[in-house]
Amino acid sequence: MTNSSPEKTPSQRRVFGVLAFGAIILLLWPLSLGPVVWLYDRGYMSDQTAQIIGVLYQPLSWLMESSPIVEDLVMHYLGLWRP
Repeated sequence: MTNSSPEKTPSQRRVFGVLAFGAIILLLWPLSLGPVVWLYDRGYMSDQTAQIIGVLYQPLSWLMESSPIVEDLVMHYLGLWRP
């Protein structure tokens, strides 16, 4: 009996790997804001460093400004990291 599922070629595996990596990064990027807030609130990060890091999260800020639902979700999540 032959195997009904064809083997994936190396290029197909590479494309899947790149897409999976991109999806993981897109998921972890907004989630990483929580630890950044935690560090800042506890004084482990200077205002200057926070401003520089804030540039990385500017697209998330724009998304929050354009969608009240996203803003509510993000603010609730950040509340979990605040004292």
